[in-house]
Amino acid sequence: MPKEFSLEFKQLAFSIIDFVEKEKNGSLIPLNNVTDRLEAMLGVSRRSINRLKHEIKELKKDQEESIRLTRWSSSSLSPTPLSPVGRSKVQLTMFEQDTIRLTFYLLLQDKMYPTLENLVSTLLSQYPDFPIKSKTSLHREMKALGFKYRQTKKTKILMDSVAFQAQCAVYLRKIDQLRSNNSIVYCHDETWLSKNEEKTVVWFDDKGYGHLRNSEGKGDE
Repeated sequence: MPKEFSLEFKQLAFSIIDFVEKEKNGSLIPLNNVTDRLEAMLGVSRRSINRLKHEIKELKKDQEESIRLTRWSSSSLSPTPLSPVGRSKVQLTMFEQDTIRLTFYLLLQDKMYPTLENLVSTLLSQYPDFPIKSKTSLHREMKALGFKYRQTKKTKILMDSVAFQAQCAVYLRKIDQLRSNNSIVYCHDETWLSKNEEKTVVWFDDKGYGHLRNSEGKGDE
């Protein structure tokens, strides 16, 4: 069905159509004279045109304010991602992880406890560009590599371990040599020389290595 228009709308539309038809061959009123053109086009007074302009400005302002409030409400309800605080976590390569393990065992070989301080100082002295610079970062990495920090009194000594059996074999072989030479053998405990160097809490690897026994300190020298 054709749309029905009100009488007021038809009068307004006829006025606009008539004005446009008259301008087919050129502008009757300069384009920059907006108010005069609207007055002639709509068939209303200049005062009415100014009032309509003011109402349009107010309407646009209300619409912009409504859009701004809607956007603000949506953004306030959506979760805001938290930015990371502090330093980023150090990501070590496999080579750098193996370097930590090697340094751990080398310190034990030199009869030094692989404390965090000893490990950091040794790593940085040998590798100045090593990514870990602090004991806190190294502590976190040691945990990730499977090392455990626990009391030495809870350390389990594996009687059937290769290291223990090798030490026993060396001891028995030396005793046999001394006895075959009719040497006088006497026992003298010097482990007290290393008493002050004994640690109560140390790092252990996943196989339980990390504790320097009293007999591995100055008493052997």
